[in-house]
Amino acid sequence: MRGVHGQPDVLDQNCSNCHQEHFGEEFDVLRFDSAGFDHSITGFELIGAHASAECQDCHGNSDWIRDQTVLNYQEKFGLIGSHSTFLGLEPTCESCHLEESVHGDQFAGESCANCHNTVDWEDISQFDHNEARFALTGLHVEQTCESCHTPERVLEGALAGTEVIRFRGLEFETCESCHEDVHEGRLDELAGVPQTCESCHGTEGWHQFDERFPEDLFPHEETGYALIGAHESLDCESCHAVREDLVIANQWVDGTADYTYPEPVSDTCMDCHVDYHEGVFVHTGDGAECSTCHTETAWIPSNFGLAQHEQRSRFQLTGAHVVTPCSSCHIMEPSTVTGEEKPQFRFDDLSCEGCHEEDNPHGDSFASAEDGCDTCHATTSWNRDITYDHEAETGYALTGAHASLSCQSCHFDSGVGSGASNRQAFSLLFAALPDDCMSCHENDSPHQGQFAESVLGPACEECHTTERFTLDEFDHSRTSFPLDGAHIEVACADCHVQETAADGSLFTRFFPLSTECSACHGDQ
Repeated sequence: MRGVHGQPDVLDQNCSNCHQEHFGEEFDVLRFDSAGFDHSITGFELIGAHASAECQDCHGNSDWIRDQTVLNYQEKFGLIGSHSTFLGLEPTCESCHLEESVHGDQFAGESCANCHNTVDWEDISQFDHNEARFALTGLHVEQTCESCHTPERVLEGALAGTEVIRFRGLEFETCESCHEDVHEGRLDELAGVPQTCESCHGTEGWHQFDERFPEDLFPHEETGYALIGAHESLDCESCHAVREDLVIANQWVDGTADYTYPEPVSDTCMDCHVDYHEGVFVHTGDGAECSTCHTETAWIPSNFGLAQHEQRSRFQLTGAHVVTPCSSCHIMEPSTVTGEEKPQFRFDDLSCEGCHEEDNPHGDSFASAEDGCDTCHATTSWNRDITYDHEAETGYALTGAHASLSCQSCHFDSGVGSGASNRQAFSLLFAALPDDCMSCHENDSPHQGQFAESVLGPACEECHTTERFTLDEFDHSRTSFPLDGAHIEVACADCHVQETAADGSLFTRFFPLSTECSACHGDQ
């Protein structure tokens, strides 16, 4: 006997102590205060939501009676229905709540109290999933129950046609039981070693790898970014930041379901590497791409050669420039951003003076030249292959011995001393030079100014040509003493003898000379 009648202090009592009869059909034979009834004496204490339920909520539904003895009594006497009974109910949850259960018969034989309480069915905080066959770790802890336990329709049995939540019978042996293999089997084996999802991933997140990650085996091209050159020998941590709880943390942005991996942050070199050139090449279009000059093998040396210099730069290399080391032009200068010394690549002035100002021997003599240095010079050499029409450009034709002279023979700065700088030592005078002979030949003139007052005058070209200083012949008739007779055969030196000047130098006397016979012949 169960319930209140099975309690020790009730078993020894007479039924009439509680139940009276024969007082008419309307007489209540159960004389007790239901509101004050202590239900715990039945063996089923009312707690939680049960405490606020009415008696008839549980004892007024004959469909919940499971006790076969009570059911047999009902069939024999038909009292249930017309007469209330408190007998036959089971103390199990499913005896009353089977139709409300989302579990169906999945947990038959187990107590609902393992997960639920009588206050709120939906409060399952006392359930510890780690005691189940699938412990929740990482991001699994944050998932809702519905993420894994979905509704299913029962097809057979007592609950056929009803919808229950699937809790048992779920596949969880591998990650693929719930998650799609985005690698499509390509990583099932690496270098002959079988792999699982756990070989690379943990439950902390697909894109966060732990110490199990097979760095040496992982085919990085699976990410859409193949490691080549110097990248191939880098540690993962060089690109993927280290966190306290993870050896390797992936830094990719969110992608789409269509990608094997999310789109990587590192679309360009500068996503990982600081732009050493500080934006110098941004204006050049595709020249801003590091790959225009560099490879993944090494930053230095650059693969930017003569062909690229010809095609991509504003300055084509010709002549001696072709064999000039890059560092001769791209000198180290302090960065305008960081102050660090870096090669200069952008030049505002591409003229010759932009680079050769310090070794320009002309100063600003040709500042107004229309073609600049190209008027005379080529890039093959400063001193060779000079193409300059001296007569057309200056009005002074180079003839005779002048044509074979070096420029420096006439164009020099006489004020330069031995202690002068390199630039000064080659500072040549070109502009406004006089074109008379004495301006250049004053120091090698043998005449000591004799012809200043002569009939011929002081002009050198009256006697000399640019071929040489010495004369093969001279028309003496141009002087005040024409040669005739025996004088024609007389050597010049017989009449024009050497004398000593006041400064001790020797010179030949040409003027003035006496034309009297006695001046040469005496008393003969």
